[in-house]
Amino acid sequence: MERDAGSSVLRTLLLAVLTWVMAQAACAAEPLLKDPGFEGGTRQVSDCTRVRGSLPLNWYDNSCWNAQTDVQYDTVAAPARTGRALQVSLKRGLFQLVQSVYLPVDSTLRAGIWVRAATPMLVKVGLRQSGQPYLDYGVRVLRVSDQWTWVDAGTATHGLWDTDGRQALFMISSASPGTLWLDDALLESKPSPLALPGMEVPSAYFGTHIHHALNLRSAPVESGAGSIRIWDSSRSQWFQVEKRRPRGGRHSYDWDALDERVALADQRGTDLLMVLGGYAPAWASLPDDADDEFAPDCWRCFEPPRMPIWQTWVRDLAQRYKGRAIHAWEIWNEPHFPPKHPWCLDEAACRSGLGAGFQGTPEQLLELQNEAARIIRKVDPKALMVSAGVSYHHREYLDYFLRIGGGKQVDVVGYHFYLEGPPELIMPHALALRHLMRDHGVGDKALWNTEGGVPGINPDIDPAVKHARSKGLMGPTRLELGPAYLARFMVVGWAAGIDRFYHYAWDGQPAWSSAPTVVNRNTNGTEGVTPAGQAYRQVRAWMSGRRLVRMETGQSGGLWRATLRDAQGRDAQVLWYPGRSAETPVRTTVQAAGMRACQITGACRDLGANSVLDVDYRPVYIGP
Repeated sequence: MERDAGSSVLRTLLLAVLTWVMAQAACAAEPLLKDPGFEGGTRQVSDCTRVRGSLPLNWYDNSCWNAQTDVQYDTVAAPARTGRALQVSLKRGLFQLVQSVYLPVDSTLRAGIWVRAATPMLVKVGLRQSGQPYLDYGVRVLRVSDQWTWVDAGTATHGLWDTDGRQALFMISSASPGTLWLDDALLESKPSPLALPGMEVPSAYFGTHIHHALNLRSAPVESGAGSIRIWDSSRSQWFQVEKRRPRGGRHSYDWDALDERVALADQRGTDLLMVLGGYAPAWASLPDDADDEFAPDCWRCFEPPRMPIWQTWVRDLAQRYKGRAIHAWEIWNEPHFPPKHPWCLDEAACRSGLGAGFQGTPEQLLELQNEAARIIRKVDPKALMVSAGVSYHHREYLDYFLRIGGGKQVDVVGYHFYLEGPPELIMPHALALRHLMRDHGVGDKALWNTEGGVPGINPDIDPAVKHARSKGLMGPTRLELGPAYLARFMVVGWAAGIDRFYHYAWDGQPAWSSAPTVVNRNTNGTEGVTPAGQAYRQVRAWMSGRRLVRMETGQSGGLWRATLRDAQGRDAQVLWYPGRSAETPVRTTVQAAGMRACQITGACRDLGANSVLDVDYRPVYIGP
């Protein structure tokens, strides 16, 4: 009996050790690159006359599309960290060194490489989708010098459910002329669960913009939005409220329009987000003795404003609305690097057409932000401070702004998500931003989509259209895809860790695929809610007050399903198949006695014990 007991103990111990070893193996990082140290064979580059030299066999150049590119590649023994390094000599244009990879699902990824430059150069490293819309899954930009420097980017593959999304490029690029050396690249993945928000979806998650004063009473009721961002708002931005230079040290304001917005929000209990800068009056950056007669006829030409002018504007604004509906303050709108900034990737890209983008340096914006935070918190300690909403076209700006401390004095990091592909791609995009925030020590702060929508849709890259066409069918049109894209955008955004979603806009951009209302072009008044507006309202009703307890991201045959739980413990589901059209739905049997199935149009029907549903690219709600 003692021998049997000893054997049992030994078996238990061996099983425990084996379980631990298997768990460690499952958690171990899986390398995804071939020849990451450039130690294998090489081949001569011959595809493009502007690209010369030799490259390792598993790597290739992807820059011949740029007419200015003039680059030479060579493998060298020195200066190398280990073995050989790849030398890149860029005379002009840009280079993109890439390796194709197929990404695993539901994993956290780390991408990086050691870089050294003869003279300081900006280098960009990360992962990019191979095909349209060429989304950067996770990228970092670093200014490297003559010392070996590690450049890396973190991201996640949650939401990459189909082949198109998982086909990616590991890419190193630069548009800074000079010579650099690359060595010991890394791309590794670890399986990881998707971390879901632990709180109920607040009504404030569903935000919008109201541009025109004549829609102030109807739009909040039509949309049901729990929060509104005051931006592009008639007679409510700084240059409209304070039109003239102070005289005799006294500031003169026209508060009427802004007062009306705040009063209506007070009545409805709607959260307001006020953008402090962005539309700065031209005189705000000119000296006191400047002749206004010769000031340019514009209201955003001379940014940044002078600090005393900024301080007074922020203080007077905060004091006037203390304790009212404005609970959050955003510093600016869509800043970008000025062309001559040392971290500008290339001057053409930094000459942005975004008219209200901050035109000063990030360092100047940081000074304005920190001073505004100091003033507003003194007036209202409960106020939320939001960093300037960075456009998705300028993600490298956010990286740099957080690097210099832009996230320290704010409660919320602002960003502008706009769709340039299927909505599910927002998930890896947002998770990459979360990695970026953690890298800069602000991963615990909220991430708000302070402006976002669906400007346009390319049916050629939509999964449902592609599947239908493969069957000889037409598939959904842009107008049909728009409401579904907006609905999926909001569901996936919450699952990906976006804490607030300000749709742009309830009474603006009528030609966009996500335009929620019909707008009279003569009066700017809304004249009805579109299918996209109906979808916005339906998703708000489905999610508000419920907690997201499970999120399936397409791994079950392309099915996406969000499971939501209400305060009574009852579960509801929102499900869709991105790759199926109304012509080719997936037939699903649902055990849902006593529940309803509701479409994004608002149409609902009661369900029995074994109800059969046809599910496609349009989200459907099943619940009480």
